[in-house]
Amino acid sequence: MKQIFADSVYWIALINPADQWFKNAHAATESLVKTQIITTSEVLTETLNFYAERGADKRDAAARLIRSILLNVEIET
Repeated sequence: MKQIFADSVYWIALINPADQWFKNAHAATESLVKTQIITTSEVLTETLNFYAERGADKRDAAARLIRSILLNVEIET
């Protein structure tokens, strides 16, 4: 199985449609069939920190994303 490392730029872009990498991040996600995503707790913390002061909606979206990452057995953290 192919493995890729997902950094905070990827996770941040998935949440925010105004992000310059939003479309690329979603296109990359669709192409990750049979690919294991690897990330770190530091990257996830950086993602949460990025959205910490960007309003309740973005904070909640970031928290939901991180929770789903941590519960996904196919993502290694």
